[in-house]
Amino acid sequence: MRRFLLFIQSLGEIPGGAFPSSHVGAMTSYMILLWFHDRKIFWYFLPFSILLALSTVYIKAHYMIDAITGAILAFPFYFYSVWAWNKLNHWLHLARS
Repeated sequence: MRRFLLFIQSLGEIPGGAFPSSHVGAMTSYMILLWFHDRKIFWYFLPFSILLALSTVYIKAHYMIDAITGAILAFPFYFYSVWAWNKLNHWLHLARS
């Protein structure tokens, strides 16, 4: 049975096939947060975030499309999170009143 499972994993595992890149998505979310709250730190971390995105492709952890999609998806996730946080805080404020 163990050999069969290893065989199945060997067929299904594609190096660099994680879609989208959560590493790049999280980094982009942090960069958006810094853009709105501390531009000085944003500019300091910008080269490191670009290097992180490029390195995920270089070490073949992701394909380029994975990194690009992770960065693009960070925007709606970030803005939805801010909206949800504000709604939750508003609801909690009303519940305490």
